[in-house]
Amino acid sequence: MPKRAAGTTPIELQVDRQAPEALDVQIAGQLRHMIMRGTLGSGARLPSTRALAKELAVARNVVIAACAQLVAEGYLESRVGSGTRVAIARPEGMLRVTPSRGRSSALIAASLPAARQRPVRKAQLSFYAGAVAEFAPYVSLRNDRVLPFKVATPSLDDFPVAIWQKLWRRVNGGLTVKGLDYSSPAGLLALRRAIAAHVRLSRGVHCDPGQVVVFNSAQQSIDAVARSLVRPGDPVWLEDPCYRGALVAFSAAQAKIVPVPVDSDGIDVGAGIRRASEARLAYVTPSHQYPLAVTLSLARRIQLLDWARRRNAYVLEDDYDCEFRFHERPIAALRSLDDQQVIYLGTFSKSLFPGVRLAYLVLPQELVDTVLAVRHWSDGHAPAANQEVLARFLEEGHFERHLRRMLVLYRERHAALLAAAAKHWQGLLQVVPGSGGMHTIGWLSAAANDRQVAIAAAAVDIDVLPISAFRLSRRLPPGLTLGFAPFRAREINAAATRLAQVLIAVK
Repeated sequence: MPKRAAGTTPIELQVDRQAPEALDVQIAGQLRHMIMRGTLGSGARLPSTRALAKELAVARNVVIAACAQLVAEGYLESRVGSGTRVAIARPEGMLRVTPSRGRSSALIAASLPAARQRPVRKAQLSFYAGAVAEFAPYVSLRNDRVLPFKVATPSLDDFPVAIWQKLWRRVNGGLTVKGLDYSSPAGLLALRRAIAAHVRLSRGVHCDPGQVVVFNSAQQSIDAVARSLVRPGDPVWLEDPCYRGALVAFSAAQAKIVPVPVDSDGIDVGAGIRRASEARLAYVTPSHQYPLAVTLSLARRIQLLDWARRRNAYVLEDDYDCEFRFHERPIAALRSLDDQQVIYLGTFSKSLFPGVRLAYLVLPQELVDTVLAVRHWSDGHAPAANQEVLARFLEEGHFERHLRRMLVLYRERHAALLAAAAKHWQGLLQVVPGSGGMHTIGWLSAAANDRQVAIAAAAVDIDVLPISAFRLSRRLPPGLTLGFAPFRAREINAAATRLAQVLIAVK
């Protein structure tokens, strides 16, 4: 047995090369079990990754990936100069009594959230749970830092906070008793008017304010559509690869998920028709597909809308970061081509800041009452003060000016990412030159494991997501998401250096 560093805790680990689980998954599982049982106590120092790798006769990167996953989950802490230790403040669930195999079903049911206690088909439950848990190794719910190359995050440092504060003081200074009461589930009329005016000018979407319904988030909007339109077993097209939140929402509504492949022209409508022409709804991200960052071609747009009209199906158009096109004018929304079959989803979390917690749907008139009923029984309405401040922000022209500034900024940061890629990632990561949005992707070599790369990158404060984690059914080439919007050129370059080291080590 190799010599151990002073102060480290002896650990007995085994790996089975014939088992279906990857070696790093086996190691992480054994360490997690030891920590949960108390065999490894809080603060216990682990042997070095080099010593563990030698003892197990595995590559050091395998042990690094296992430890990085447990760091992301909160079981381990890694600090430069002091090694890796069992976390002092361990995940909340570990502070409770560990369930035994003999634990009664009544106690188990009492510990579950109410939504999980409802009768749900086993297959549907496992699919929903899998959709929720897919990103667990790569995304820490306890990490509130914005690390390179995090996706879906705008440049908060460049938001006009002083203007927002001024409007906020004005709104709250005029607060009346009426402002303390419940408000309309549709949203404040002033905000709905401002949204209708904005989408008409920027997206070619013509609608009445009465067709706009305000929500707290894009996710809540998707969930409302799923609960309004989908009956158990109804086929629903989802892009493959897909935004995971849509999978969660439609799985919870017990839809029959129909994965439809995405290529360089966007969702393959022909494939969707062959797989389920009778689908009730199609969820798409046509302006900037998430996560592949491609744009739905005009031919595919026409084909999609033609299918929806013939089948009397609906298309949910998620236009999450449509405002930012670097080399041409924004492409008109699907909703601008058909206001009967298309439900338009917009959000202010990407164009302004996530903390605003406001998104909206533009609905066909026939769906308004149904969606409003669902909105009423979910959480009633969005905070009235936030809505009023945002309405004034739009009405006074601040929103358009902010978008113009961010477009210039994101174009520059996109160029900085491409320059860093050319400098540091030649032969390691092929970055796709995007045409807009707030992220792009990079393709790894065919033999690479993008999940191991993402876990190893997290250990050096790099936030990338593996493309394979977005897949529904199709096998995808290994790749990584690369967000650039909130990062200055020097941050991008420094992070690119660290990621290059990871790519070389894990290669």
